[in-house]
Amino acid sequence: MFGGAVAGATAPVVTYALMAVNILAYVVEVARSETVDRFGMLGAVLVDP
Repeated sequence: MFGGAVAGATAPVVTYALMAVNILAYVVEVARSETVDRFGMLGAVLVDP
């Protein structure tokens, strides 16, 4: 946990999956800039009822 090696694990699968999701989101933002505008106020909706 927290960067240490897990006994019996050959690869940090969860870390690689999270990295892949973030890279995919970045590529989508670069390719389609309207995606940023579409989800730009999502945080405000989640905070203010």
